[in-house]
Amino acid sequence: MEVKMRQEGYIPKSVEEHLKVSLRTARKKLNPHFASTIDSCMKEHNVSIEVAREKIHAVKEKSWKDFNAKWLNPDNPIQSRY
Repeated sequence: MEVKMRQEGYIPKSVEEHLKVSLRTARKKLNPHFASTIDSCMKEHNVSIEVAREKIHAVKEKSWKDFNAKWLNPDNPIQSRY
């Protein structure tokens, strides 16, 4: 998929698809041939860049809240070591 993104300028059809590729490659949009998460969000929802940024921001906020809720849970075995 990474090769298709780079060589063909492929933009994943959803944010979920983009994140699966991004997590494997751990690359930022340093190369204009790689679609960004914003590009994928715009394509998936057929929205402007501004709306896509808001949607991605909401996803990031929810992710941090979920992470913190799990980390701060007193039943979390990792947290109890600290």
